[in-house]
Amino acid sequence: PALSVRALNTLPNGNIIVIAGEGVNAAQLEPHGELMLQAALGDGVSANVHADVPWFKVQVNRVPIPALFHLSDMELDGPPKLPSPADVKDDIVANNPWTTQLSWASLPRWMGRDEVLATKSRASIVWAFTSEEDALCVIHEGLVIFAEFLTADRYTDLPRVKVCDNCHRFDHFTGECKFP
Repeated sequence: PALSVRALNTLPNGNIIVIAGEGVNAAQLEPHGELMLQAALGDGVSANVHADVPWFKVQVNRVPIPALFHLSDMELDGPPKLPSPADVKDDIVANNPWTTQLSWASLPRWMGRDEVLATKSRASIVWAFTSEEDALCVIHEGLVIFAEFLTADRYTDLPRVKVCDNCHRFDHFTGECKFP
């Protein structure tokens, strides 16, 4: 079939979603991604183009937050920093070499805001794979992270619940409220 695009949507994070035309799939459009970006955004724009694939996420609970994060500001040059997703990945790979063979879709990310995590000694991370078997492998095997053996479970995305601060009803936010 002739390649066609039905729509382009821009997400708040800057990602652009291309909706393929009838009978066209992402694999057929992907080789033409740069050309589509230039047509939509003009020359000089660079981006990564890839087909959307399902992610299989795991959640690892009770991950120790390294003590360095909890030292006072006087002992560090600037405010303490939570280990970055890259730092967490480096620790996972160093302590679990078999994870280099997995289909990482994303770096592990901390669940929670830095200012909240600063008050905790443990927190959860979420980690995504492009292969369900890889996610199940992590769940089955467990991991050593920051010198502790931890177990993992399936992660389920929960949609944000809309609650109006005005009328306290569900399914809309205050800016959309039609009630007094």
